[in-house]
Amino acid sequence: SNSNFISVHDKDIKLWNLSTKSVIQTYDGHAKDVWSIAVVDDGTQFISASSDATIKLWDIDSGECIRTFKGHCGSVESVAISGNDTIVSGSWDRTIKLWNIHTGECIHTYHGHSKHVSSVACAVRDEIFVSSSSDLTIKIWKIYSS
Repeated sequence: SNSNFISVHDKDIKLWNLSTKSVIQTYDGHAKDVWSIAVVDDGTQFISASSDATIKLWDIDSGECIRTFKGHCGSVESVAISGNDTIVSGSWDRTIKLWNIHTGECIHTYHGHSKHVSSVACAVRDEIFVSSSSDLTIKIWKIYSS
């Protein structure tokens, strides 16, 4: 709902009610700091990226971790959602990965940054995404489809 928001501090993720200023739900599961979150379009789930090198898919209402995505070799700095079924993640391992949100499978790994990937963002049409890196570059990528 519009009166709720998700906050992140260290490895703690919380859903707050703005009207009552109270915590509705806590999402426990990451072993290290959380750097990024993104809400799935239908508003029932969100993903989180962490220094523990994982991405997690959460049910907003129940607080349950639905799936953990593993494959990066370093802290995952940024996540975004392309359409309703693809996650884009950027990591300290200098790679960007595409994941199937339903199966947890890594669909494709992109290489091209010489330092850690600090941010990823998807375009409205879901055909491209953009990444930025501490190598001082911004890159535009085509979404890989099998």
